[in-house]
Amino acid sequence: MDDPRQNLAYVLGLGMQFGLMVAITLAGFLMGGVYLDKLLHTKPLFMILGIIMGFAGAGTEVRYVVLPILEKNQKVTNNKENNKDK
Repeated sequence: MDDPRQNLAYVLGLGMQFGLMVAITLAGFLMGGVYLDKLLHTKPLFMILGIIMGFAGAGTEVRYVVLPILEKNQKVTNNKENNKDK
């Protein structure tokens, strides 16, 4: 991927993917918390728990997407360095 336009598209795609993952996860847990609060008449309790769980879930999702990308980039960097030494 030496073409700058391809790199830009790849980075923008990753950014949108991360943003949507975080937003959808947070919104889902928040809405679930608000629903439980209305159902059980416990005003802020489940909403706050939903936000906390949403951040935890979003962090976990991002971790499982980011780690393989970082490992792949590390392998590419190591291969380039090894080829320079030869």
